[in-house]
Amino acid sequence: EDWAGLAQMYATAAAREPGNLELLQQQLFCHVRRGDFKEVQKVAQAACRLFHMPEGQREAFLLSQAAGLALGALQVPGPLQQPQPQGEQAGLQLSLASRMLEKLFSEGKLLTSEAVWLCKDIYVAQNRPEKAVELLLSSGAAKALP
Repeated sequence: EDWAGLAQMYATAAAREPGNLELLQQQLFCHVRRGDFKEVQKVAQAACRLFHMPEGQREAFLLSQAAGLALGALQVPGPLQQPQPQGEQAGLQLSLASRMLEKLFSEGKLLTSEAVWLCKDIYVAQNRPEKAVELLLSSGAAKALP
């Protein structure tokens, strides 16, 4: 399927109708399906800036933003291999993503299993296993993980 074309269609529609959150969500989903995580991060960031979202919805977009940063920084060579950051820019992106998630965790706003596993993967990619273990043993992780 032409996810790039669909993403462009939603971007054009969202530009014509700037108050439509649904169009931005669909654009974000197209970028996820394409694997274009830089665009995922950009759309999520734009949605957070443009809309006063209810509790929970904003955090979902912030998680998308952090995931876009992290996944864009990681090059996954194969399904069983550990992802590794590629270059200085990737290290900065991972650092920013982990700080975003840590801030949300500390505020008690994003206690989902997806956020915990994403943050754990970021710590492992940053070669910070002690932070990954600390996270997994935290009370927030205990609430989020089944």
